[in-house]
Amino acid sequence: MNLKLIPKIFNNIMEIFSKFGYVKIICTFLLCLIMFLIGTTAVRISNSGAIEKALMEYDKQAKDKENLRRGINPKINSLLDRALVNTKADRIFIFEYHNGTQSLVGVPFIYAEMTYERYKDGVIPTLDEFSKLNTSRYPIFNYVNKYGKWEGSIKDLEKVDPRLAKRLDIEGINYIYIRNLLDKNMGNTIIAFDSCTYLESSYVQYYQEQLNYKISNLFKL
Repeated sequence: MNLKLIPKIFNNIMEIFSKFGYVKIICTFLLCLIMFLIGTTAVRISNSGAIEKALMEYDKQAKDKENLRRGINPKINSLLDRALVNTKADRIFIFEYHNGTQSLVGVPFIYAEMTYERYKDGVIPTLDEFSKLNTSRYPIFNYVNKYGKWEGSIKDLEKVDPRLAKRLDIEGINYIYIRNLLDKNMGNTIIAFDSCTYLESSYVQYYQEQLNYKISNLFKL
């Protein structure tokens, strides 16, 4: 090969590249830029649609749960009223568990909230007195969560949970039956007697078991 021709060939290539190469590079770059912009716009639109859809689904689920609660409220009150008559109790109420807050490391605090209460004529309601009870401060909830139930007088309760025993004693309650709902994470029912006169324990336990079964099924709807 004649080495003298190399500079000439190189110059010819540079001349062709200068005429057409830069144009192609610029066109290719612009085309890639346009495709990139179209792609990112499509992704944004897609993500925006997905987020909006997710928010709509969340709102729908929230409304469904609100409607569920409104729908089961009268049914639960009716079940409690019936159990109140069958057990001859002075009060029957439900504690539901929930996570209101959590620690800085993300560990949730479990609370018990009295959400339903029915009582005989002449009995002063206690519903507003038992809201957001931190279960770590009331051992009876962990006890019932572990063993499924507890029964005894307020004096007996003092040995397990003096804090709750004192609060129930102030309300005039003398004897209680506590039992988990079918799903122990839901909460439990409490059948309470203000006086020292009440049905045999086996009868109260039977009616409470039936009550919890029906309430649990309502919560699962």
